[in-house]
Amino acid sequence: MSWGLKLRGAARRLVGVSLALTAVLITLTPPATAAPGGQIGVLVPIVADATDGQLIPVEQLEANVAPDGRWGVLLRLAASHHLTAAVDTRILASIDALGNDVPTAVATWRNSLDPLHPLLLPWGNADPWAYSTWATNPFTAAQFGALAGVDPSLLVIWPSGKVVDNSSVVMSQNRGFTRMIVFDDQFTGGLNRTASTVLADAVTPGSTVDIQRAARDIRALVAGGDSIALPADPTQVDPDRASSIISALLTQGTRGGTVPPKMVLSSLTPRNEIAAPDRLVEVMNAYAVDEGRVGRITDDVPTFMMNRLRALTAVTAQLGKSGFNAAASEFESDSTWMSDLVSISLATEYTVLSNTAEIPVTVSNESSAAVTVTVSVRSTSAIVQVAEPRQTITIEPKSNSRIMVPMTAIANGRTTLVAQLFDSNTTTIGSAVAFPIEVQAQWEIVTVIVFFGSVSIIMTIGIIRTIRRRRAAAA
Repeated sequence: MSWGLKLRGAARRLVGVSLALTAVLITLTPPATAAPGGQIGVLVPIVADATDGQLIPVEQLEANVAPDGRWGVLLRLAASHHLTAAVDTRILASIDALGNDVPTAVATWRNSLDPLHPLLLPWGNADPWAYSTWATNPFTAAQFGALAGVDPSLLVIWPSGKVVDNSSVVMSQNRGFTRMIVFDDQFTGGLNRTASTVLADAVTPGSTVDIQRAARDIRALVAGGDSIALPADPTQVDPDRASSIISALLTQGTRGGTVPPKMVLSSLTPRNEIAAPDRLVEVMNAYAVDEGRVGRITDDVPTFMMNRLRALTAVTAQLGKSGFNAAASEFESDSTWMSDLVSISLATEYTVLSNTAEIPVTVSNESSAAVTVTVSVRSTSAIVQVAEPRQTITIEPKSNSRIMVPMTAIANGRTTLVAQLFDSNTTTIGSAVAFPIEVQAQWEIVTVIVFFGSVSIIMTIGIIRTIRRRRAAAA
């Protein structure tokens, strides 16, 4: 073999070794950024403003689902880039509650959401980690499913991170939750917290962060397959800026991807613990007191407490914000929430025309649980006497029941009857209801006298006329 052939063979071997080493180095070197053709999972939450935590008025639904409305923009963003939407089931329940009266635009938005197979967040995106376990109510997935009328196994919790305990995951599992959205600062494999924070700063209403720069910064922070999330708090998201930044992020061959929730496993332990603030503890204690009161009128406490739990989600949504203390105080000072569900219905005035009578008193139950209460009726004067001042009555869910209160008139005149509801512990429910009553018991006797007097007069006139006719005929 010539010297030239030997040289060319050595060169080929050298090039081959160099290529092999280069391939090994490329394989072992982790990517610093999401390369073109990569994928970034993006979670797009569609959550309602907390307000009072109850069903959302139709006017607000229409405004939000409009093409330029918050939910309308976010839904188009998720659909156009094949992203994962996470929807507050309070929104879905509010739409479903309209039945056949749902506006066309709202129904269209709802139908457009279904093909995305969104993650279903508990009512108001409630954070079960913030709810104490010492209340009678365990705040289960089944209960949150009942609030919105959805299968509880489909619910995905999204802890706010404002309250974290070592047992938070175990507690969630015991409550029946199976999936959760978490960040990598608490659990391995969670959403990229750092990149999500950059995104949050850029989409905040009034933000001046350059959209293209924010997209580049986020792309530099995520590795292949990483996921990010828009803020869960709707007040912290400008939907138009969010749409612009996500669209800028998913360019240069980078495509959007879905965000699978993490399974709730008892083996998972959060990296950090954050104690509940004292004010939240006070709110939870107030909720437990309410549960105790409700337990004295019904055996189905969780069902009766639905509206109260909805209000509680609105309070916990304010955790970590300046409005939390005010929301907590408003929740604790609400003394009418129970009487808004169970109340007395009375006529404006009654007139009694006899010595004895029965006054109808109707009790309304607007809750979804059967309740048993005691109705007390008394007179403010001695004009009438109530023969049976206290009666116990059971009212079925979403219905009214009537009792008849026997009374005896002692004298004529005007007086007032006062009706009041009590639980089994003789604690009042709501305020007393007063209504006027007028007694005219003499009308019964007067009527009889007038009747017989009229008959006597008619008969006398008839007899006189008959006598006169006979006399005239005889003459």
